[in-house]
Amino acid sequence: MPRKGTGALPVELLGLRGQFERWRCSRVGRSRVPGELWDLATRMAERHGLSRVARVAGLNVWVLRRRMAGADRAAPTMETPGAAAGFVEVRPLASALGQTGWRIEVRDRSGARLRVGSLGPAPLDVVALVAAFVGGR
Repeated sequence: MPRKGTGALPVELLGLRGQFERWRCSRVGRSRVPGELWDLATRMAERHGLSRVARVAGLNVWVLRRRMAGADRAAPTMETPGAAAGFVEVRPLASALGQTGWRIEVRDRSGARLRVGSLGPAPLDVVALVAAFVGGR
């Protein structure tokens, strides 16, 4: 007995499959899936279903699900990969003991997160640290 839903794929999903196949053929080593392809896959999953899109694109269904859940609350990202960040003022936080402190959190396009903080002044070069994190992937 044939399984339900085993018909021809919609044109959108054929296009998605083709884009992932082209990326896989052209990528260098084990590079990460580009953000644009993840965005396209999450949009297609909203229309055609999570499992079906993951199967067509050759993605892990659980990773795609996490991406979809994070799409609603994703922080804004720089549009141009490798673009320099502008100046961001970081004001000290006053703690209950009167000490000052700071904390930053940076996420890259793949979702990797860097958290750095201190209760005193920063003896390290935070800008260089963030640049290495974002650019070193």
